[in-house]
Amino acid sequence: METINQIFIYFFQPNPSRLFQYAIPLWILTAMLIAAAVFIIVRIRASKNDKSFKKTFRSYPTRLITAAVLLALYLLSRGSAVPFFSMRLMLFVVLGITGYLIYRLMKAYTREYPEEKKLRHDREELNKYIPRKKRK
Repeated sequence: METINQIFIYFFQPNPSRLFQYAIPLWILTAMLIAAAVFIIVRIRASKNDKSFKKTFRSYPTRLITAAVLLALYLLSRGSAVPFFSMRLMLFVVLGITGYLIYRLMKAYTREYPEEKKLRHDREELNKYIPRKKRK
């Protein structure tokens, strides 16, 4: 029973110790998330012909920036020792959300984007042979 109590205290302690060894890697992860969001925005604006990329990755920049902001808020609250916002459970929740987002981004890039690109190309090929309206 004591071990279960210690586990709960570890995760739900409202104000953990100031010793936090993962601040620098988490700041790097935050910067990488923002850089990925900026890269996707630039790529969407630059490639106007690739509509399948725009359709597939339209919602990811805001999600990446949101995850980066949540991670930065956690790091700032952990450094300032703000109770309840600097809980270890918050770190695991934010890292879980970020991991899931990165998984979805990789899945979209490796599976959904090629399928959408092929489907759009096939539709364009079929639309070549559809008769157009004649101008008067």
